[in-house]
Amino acid sequence: MKTFIKNNLATILTYAIFLIGITFCCLSRFSYNIFFSVFIYPTCFLIFSRRTNAKIGLPLIYCGLVIGWGVGLSNALESVIIDIGVSFAIAIVYLMPFLVDKLVVCNFFKTSKWLQPLMFALLWVTIDVIISFQPFGNVSSIAYSLCQVLHLCGILSLFGLNFLTLIIIYFDACIADFIENRKIKKLIPCIVALSFASVYGGIYGMYPTTNTLNKAKVMTTICPEINSDKPLSYEETEDALLSCVNRAHNNSINANILATAEECFYIKESKRDTFKTFCLNNCTFNDLCVIIGVRLIQDNNEQKFRNEAWIFGKGLQNKPNEVYFYTYVKVHPVPGAESGMIIGDGTIPLVDTPFGKISVVICLDLEFEHYVSTVGRNGADILIAPSWDWDTVPTNHSLTNAFRAVENGVNFIRPVKCGYSIATDYKGNIISQFYTGNISQQEDHVFYIPTKGIFTLYPYLSFFIDYLYPVTYLTILGYCIYSRNKNKAKS
Repeated sequence: MKTFIKNNLATILTYAIFLIGITFCCLSRFSYNIFFSVFIYPTCFLIFSRRTNAKIGLPLIYCGLVIGWGVGLSNALESVIIDIGVSFAIAIVYLMPFLVDKLVVCNFFKTSKWLQPLMFALLWVTIDVIISFQPFGNVSSIAYSLCQVLHLCGILSLFGLNFLTLIIIYFDACIADFIENRKIKKLIPCIVALSFASVYGGIYGMYPTTNTLNKAKVMTTICPEINSDKPLSYEETEDALLSCVNRAHNNSINANILATAEECFYIKESKRDTFKTFCLNNCTFNDLCVIIGVRLIQDNNEQKFRNEAWIFGKGLQNKPNEVYFYTYVKVHPVPGAESGMIIGDGTIPLVDTPFGKISVVICLDLEFEHYVSTVGRNGADILIAPSWDWDTVPTNHSLTNAFRAVENGVNFIRPVKCGYSIATDYKGNIISQFYTGNISQQEDHVFYIPTKGIFTLYPYLSFFIDYLYPVTYLTILGYCIYSRNKNKAKS
């Protein structure tokens, strides 16, 4: 036995590194999040790939990614099989950087080895950019694993989510190179990049927030009157809304902002104007901005509907007695679950209230950072996102959505059905977080939020930066091919 171990020690260590990679891949995902895992598992998989034959190493890495994503996505044991099925598709995409590194970069670009870690990272981020156009947006980004330390991710305000991913993967690839070659100089670029992100993020996150002198009192609810087992009549729906508004406006709470979760009020299309009139005549008070989630069902086809957020109240910043009403229509439906949804035109409202400039998007819209960057460019102070999760959605989902707050310099409120509601400031510091899964025991939640956001660079650079990654990758690839052909010609 001792002889076997001695003769095969290198192989045993290689497979031990692979098992460590699988473990931390599971721990990096949403439900079992340990944030430093993202600095370990890509390194382990990359080392394993380079030390093994491609016919063995790459299929095993694929299996490792499938297991890591499947287990890490699951919030309930019964959903593991479903989530592993979904992860088969995700894993094949994220196998590409390892495959290209093994079969292309290592074998053909030996004269440009110093670029190898950067190419690996750039290809990974390029894949993220491409994936961001699919129906779930950029939900698979590895950078979301840092949601537990979001307040230290100030670099998001400059260059966004994909740049944070680039730093993480570049660091991992440099560490893998260092372990393989024992050359300290290979670590210098990644240490500089990580140090910049860490120092900037630390200073940005820990420096006292300057815009907290003025705060708004917020009440969030999922409206337990509505979310009962018995469908409500139109009149009962009116009563339920009035009950919520009265609770927010009464002397014991006296909230400035009332926000409900997504689809709290089900209304027939023919009753839309009637319900709007009711809202404006009976539910508008000075110093109270109301945001409600409404599902407008088509009269002739109940499978067709619009998912809307209504913003109404009395008193704008420069018009204290004016009654206002704005509507936002959800743009990104959940595939399958919202197949009958009629999408909106993508216009995100900006309401200039005495409690700051408020914008609204709904649930899955938050996964599309380019789309949400409109909020930052418009100069919003508070972003409210009525949402609806389900039991198997990872518990950190609201935290990953809060990345949009740091990117756009907005204070963030996400009232949720069947999940974790959250509120953060524009730095990602958690103001309030609570579970809203048990509707029968639902309570209203009250907290204070800053009324002023902050200017950030990312909303203005988002498209340019994210398209720069594939362009840079192709440029480096062209340089490597040119260098290889040039050296061949010389020889």
